[in-house]
Amino acid sequence: MGAFSRPVYADLNGSDNIVDFVCKCIFFAGYEVTTVEKAAPRANIIVTATGCTSILTPEIFQTLKDDAIVCNIGHFDCEIDVAWLNSNCVEKVQIKPQVCK
Repeated sequence: MGAFSRPVYADLNGSDNIVDFVCKCIFFAGYEVTTVEKAAPRANIIVTATGCTSILTPEIFQTLKDDAIVCNIGHFDCEIDVAWLNSNCVEKVQIKPQVCK
């Protein structure tokens, strides 16, 4: 096994969870791995796919750039606080069903 395949093999055999494994793969591909709190002020697009609740909260929204894109590709719609967005937006323009600006 090569230098990269050894830790991957170890990860797949239970030494770490799948999130750690994915983060390591992303890091080794040359991308930054950080928290949403640190990335949000610099991000143009944030995609959630965790299945966890409250990933994008009002505190995160308030640090985003104007016209930043947020979306969820997971099975659940609890990651993004859409109610907060709807009640705090200045203007809401529907681009197509389930896509608003």
